[in-house]
Amino acid sequence: METIARLRPGVSIRQAQAEMDAIARSLGAEFPDQNSDWGVGVRTILDDLTAGSRPALVVLLLSVSLLLLIACANVANLLLAHAAARGREVAVRAALGAGVGRLARQFFTESLLLAGAGGGLGLMLAIGGVRAIRTFGPASVPRIQEVTLNLPVLLYTMGISIAAGLLFGMAPVLRMWKPDVMLAMREGGRSASGGTRDRRTRSVLVVAQVALAVVLVNSAGLLIRSFLRLSEVNPGFRTENVVTTSLSLAPSRYPQPRDISNTFDRIIAEVAAIPGVRAAGTATTLPLAEDLDYRLPFRFLSQPAPQHLEDQTAWHRMVSPGLFRALGARLTVGRDFTDHDNGDSAPVVIINEALARQYLPGRKPIGESIRGASGGFGPLGRILVKNPTVVGVVADIQYASLGKKAEPAIYFPSGQAPFYTATLVLRSEDSLPPETLIATVRRKIHDVDPDLPLAHVRTLREQVVDAVSQPRLQAQLLAAFSALALLLGSAGIYGVLSYSVVSRTREIGIRSALGAKPAIIERMILGQGMRLVAAGLAIGVAASLATGRLLETLLFGVRVADFVTYATVCALLAAVGLVAGFVPARAGSRIDPMIALRES
Repeated sequence: METIARLRPGVSIRQAQAEMDAIARSLGAEFPDQNSDWGVGVRTILDDLTAGSRPALVVLLLSVSLLLLIACANVANLLLAHAAARGREVAVRAALGAGVGRLARQFFTESLLLAGAGGGLGLMLAIGGVRAIRTFGPASVPRIQEVTLNLPVLLYTMGISIAAGLLFGMAPVLRMWKPDVMLAMREGGRSASGGTRDRRTRSVLVVAQVALAVVLVNSAGLLIRSFLRLSEVNPGFRTENVVTTSLSLAPSRYPQPRDISNTFDRIIAEVAAIPGVRAAGTATTLPLAEDLDYRLPFRFLSQPAPQHLEDQTAWHRMVSPGLFRALGARLTVGRDFTDHDNGDSAPVVIINEALARQYLPGRKPIGESIRGASGGFGPLGRILVKNPTVVGVVADIQYASLGKKAEPAIYFPSGQAPFYTATLVLRSEDSLPPETLIATVRRKIHDVDPDLPLAHVRTLREQVVDAVSQPRLQAQLLAAFSALALLLGSAGIYGVLSYSVVSRTREIGIRSALGAKPAIIERMILGQGMRLVAAGLAIGVAASLATGRLLETLLFGVRVADFVTYATVCALLAAVGLVAGFVPARAGSRIDPMIALRES
């Protein structure tokens, strides 16, 4: 059972857990037959709602941070190039008495204005992005409708923008800390190379961009491959033409177990008679849904009892005859439940293959008797104390997640263990649209009980789509971040090579005058860019392998060190580097040697 409580002010979760442990021990001592092996687990409702999403949010936060670093490296490169192009201006100001502090304030002011403008534009884009996520994002993502840009987020964004402006505005300031006034005046800005140190700094920034892009794109590639593997998982049922709806009987109107089972039997009979309906059934728990579910200790009478009850547990689910046919699940051994499996007949159960493999290896499960530990109370307890017999084995059905192995499960006939709440499952012909089917079902149920509402009406396909909505959203967001990273990385490579061509105009002119062909010059410039890309790829691959453990909990069927993903990412970034470097290389190969020598 799940209970919701509000802690008193000043009471911690640890204190509450300690108190509940004491209560559980007291109950175990007072009622040893029923409570000696039961306990209480305490957790916050926030953890209960969001615990599964926390690893993905951490990965997304790190991805955004990497994207910010790539953008900042681009800005630093541009500021360095801008400062180098203004070398003569800085030298003139220094010669006229302007101190380093005054020049630094000018460059810092310019970088802060750029950062502020970028941060403001980013906020406007973020407002639209948040609205899009709330509108089009999957409803199964916890609290997605509560995502908003509040004051802490705004302050954080502006703080990051200012910090980035100050940090990367230092690059040109450090460059001019000891300006060579005479050299700058003599060059007159005609060959604004910025010196060897500047070229080295810009090259390091490009290598860092490529390395960060490798980490980001590789993470996206792994998540995309994981999502594709997840989509290929056989859930153990067929989703086509299946409609589900939740039903909940009022205990005041149906006080006896037989009243409950008879009502659900009438509902199933009425909807199964609808033309076009192939199969109908009910279940207390629907696959891949957050329905009521029990995991309880059990044992086989032919085997010794486990030392601790929690050592041997299985999910206990109540289903009606016809439920497995409605789901399209496959019985591998034995028989299905029938209408004769009711409160007057011998108790029976069906187990899944996972339970048979784990607890009955090499043995025939049909005819085995199960003993439960519920103490005889509730609908399950009344049937478990009678030691029901296994009459069938059903193929594994994915209930919790497509990314997890099916766990041991025991299915009880709802006629022997009736429950007030159940989900009605209908499989129809292709010619019967779900909208028409639901309207007819609503009328049929109204004939049985006019006060019984239909809730959570949906198709089974929608249920599966919702089950993979979070992995899909993660892959989509990381793919978008990766696309931006590739764009920024290519812009960085293009900028460095373009500036290199401008700064080496005289050198290229001399080479051309001495007979260097355009193809040789193109290869020289492209080679410079590809060496930077290769260094970035090597560092990025190493960083991806080192940080890959952060993704392990989010991956399914894909290793962190997946060769196919790494090879694809490296080939993609190498192609981006070639494309980004082609235009500057082409421009450099077309420089007229006479014009280059005359202007340099």
